[in-house]
Amino acid sequence: MLKFRMSRLTNTIVIGYYQRIKHKTTMKYRPEIDGLRAIAVIPVLIFHLSSSLFPSGFIGVDIFFAISGYLIAYIVINKIDSHSFSLKQFWARRVKRLFPTLLLISTFSLIAGYFIFLPDEFAALGKQVAALFLMIANINLWQQAGYWSPASEDIPLLHTWSLGVEEQFYIVFVIALTIVLKKFSKKTTFIILISGFILSFILSIYISASMPSAAFYLLPTRAWELLAGSLVAFLHTSGFTPHNTSFSKIKIPFDLIGIIMIITAFLIINKSMAFPGYIAILPITGACLLLWDGQSQLSQKLLASKAMVYIGKISYSLYLWHWILIVYFSWLIFPNHPTNLHLTLLFIVCLLVSSITYHFFENPLRISHNKNIVKICLISTVITIVSSIAIQEKRLEPLRNKVTYTKGVNTARNYNVTNNWKKPDTTINVERLDVVVLGSSHALMHSPLIKKLCDSKNLTVAFLGSNGSPSPWLALDTDKQAKLSGDFTVSERFKFDQYRKNLIQKHKPKVIITLDHYADTFNNKFKENFTKKYTEFVIDLRKYNSYVITIEQPPIAGQKKNLVKYTNYICAKVFETEDNKNSRQQANKIIKNIFSKAGDKALFVKSEDLFTNSDKSIRISDNNGILYYKDNNHLNDYGSQLLKNRLTVALNKIFP
Repeated sequence: MLKFRMSRLTNTIVIGYYQRIKHKTTMKYRPEIDGLRAIAVIPVLIFHLSSSLFPSGFIGVDIFFAISGYLIAYIVINKIDSHSFSLKQFWARRVKRLFPTLLLISTFSLIAGYFIFLPDEFAALGKQVAALFLMIANINLWQQAGYWSPASEDIPLLHTWSLGVEEQFYIVFVIALTIVLKKFSKKTTFIILISGFILSFILSIYISASMPSAAFYLLPTRAWELLAGSLVAFLHTSGFTPHNTSFSKIKIPFDLIGIIMIITAFLIINKSMAFPGYIAILPITGACLLLWDGQSQLSQKLLASKAMVYIGKISYSLYLWHWILIVYFSWLIFPNHPTNLHLTLLFIVCLLVSSITYHFFENPLRISHNKNIVKICLISTVITIVSSIAIQEKRLEPLRNKVTYTKGVNTARNYNVTNNWKKPDTTINVERLDVVVLGSSHALMHSPLIKKLCDSKNLTVAFLGSNGSPSPWLALDTDKQAKLSGDFTVSERFKFDQYRKNLIQKHKPKVIITLDHYADTFNNKFKENFTKKYTEFVIDLRKYNSYVITIEQPPIAGQKKNLVKYTNYICAKVFETEDNKNSRQQANKIIKNIFSKAGDKALFVKSEDLFTNSDKSIRISDNNGILYYKDNNHLNDYGSQLLKNRLTVALNKIFP
């Protein structure tokens, strides 16, 4: 029965195809598609302003995918049918349509980032701009993970991942479609498209559950959404519509069903679900039904209204601008929790900037007949990519690195042994080892100061810290829950722990300094396990008759962007949030208790008072505005210097 129905459908498509060739049709402007774009972009904008206001707003991107798949397929199929398709012309039109506004918003992002961002964020921005024009923005964001990587809400071009998916689809789909249509029949082509849709959909369901980040960002698990729109275009170009088939006799309200499906999707989907997965079939099917049956009275009244059409027309500029403006406004102006007034004003600003861009930049260039536009875009793209790579590699640093974000901020990284501990330098290969430094990035941030103090006393010191790798011998334990590897793989961490332990057993250093992000370590689901591990770890170190020193974790600044707000004197005071304060103080209490029970040779150095003002705000900088903090929980070299006297007292006690 199913085979019979498929045969009827494909035969109808073939008949419709030849009828359409006979009565040549081209795509007319459909205002309801712009209205559908409005339904896609406004939820995305509201979601990015505040996810609590529209928890499912992110699925607007999926509606965009269906629209893009439809339009691209319709254009290509029409051109192929009329024997006028050219890949060169196709890509020239794509460049002319997409790149001018992309170049505008990217240039703005880089200029704004130069004046606003801190070094790591500026470098990440350069990488994302380069990835955008290399058409791998989605892959870059999928891979962009690491200890020092900025949070996603601090990446101005985060939303351009969807452009990466679309651009990759354009390349693969267009080339494949031209080959298939030339070698196979219309019926076979349709079956191949359906097969690709089903395969991608199944892959999306499977990968969304096992690798959600990959499923969200990558083309193989998103292709079915664009192919869904392409299938609708295939039906339309073959003359298969609700108004000239057997469906017209039944009068099924496909547009109403589509609207109900989209509304249902917005009501039930949220970011806690595996997505895109099977649930994304709701907005995609709804959008495809509206694309297929967009000429109905309901669609014309709802989607083709002047307001909806206008939002749809500016939707490309609005999509590109909105997240960039949100990020930079949050860095410069908004407090951590913006009010509804703040959000409303930013919503209006996004609409105004997008409208101006559309009327005075995007649309004039799109309809222009100047043949040099494509060449200028391509040359500008090359320049932008080269400049962005230079920024990524920190050959061009932001202004803040030359003003207040100074004092050797990045020298802590010089003490990270992740990649070089297998080839110890001469500092470790010595006959006498006086001091060993263990721990995570919180050990690294104090390493420059420790190095200076040890050099002043002619003490040999070994730095064995690594990002995200807690001090205890976690990997030597059989408890899998304790195997936090940080920058290492689990097997590497095992070898590294064994190396550190052997080194200490061999040299029995007089001082072992151990430092970690205690607020994070002692406030997770393994809290009790870590407390036990640290207790055993400190006792184990004491058996070598070594002094064991740790430093109290200083206040947490909340968000890295607070450093920018503070130095702009827009947010004159930065207070630690109650959650951060409670978790940090509780953690400091635990580690202090562990050290107090370990004997006189276990020293706990206080630091909180050094970074707290009399009004309980965080002392983020000196009186000249020079920052003490590198980010929300790490001090820079300058900030670490505040502990110089206290560490000197501790070392003088051990090395008179």
